[in-house]
Amino acid sequence: MSNQARSRWLDKLQPLKGRLLQRYSADRIEDAVRWRLGKFYYSAVREVDLLISINAAGIPLKYHLVADVLLRVDYWVDQNWVHRES
Repeated sequence: MSNQARSRWLDKLQPLKGRLLQRYSADRIEDAVRWRLGKFYYSAVREVDLLISINAAGIPLKYHLVADVLLRVDYWVDQNWVHRES
């Protein structure tokens, strides 16, 4: 990790890390982080699988991370956006 990334992300987490360690064991915190990362990874794999399956069926479904994050658009076909209610 670069120094720029460290100062932007990890250094800002130090106060939180200290508070968490006062309440929970390091093992429990590590397990929770692994669980969240695992859920994120599994969700991403499912979305990629869906996109590939639909494209294989001949539907030109598109995806882009910026559209997902900024516009909350999961996918689109031509000018039609697909998004789920949360």
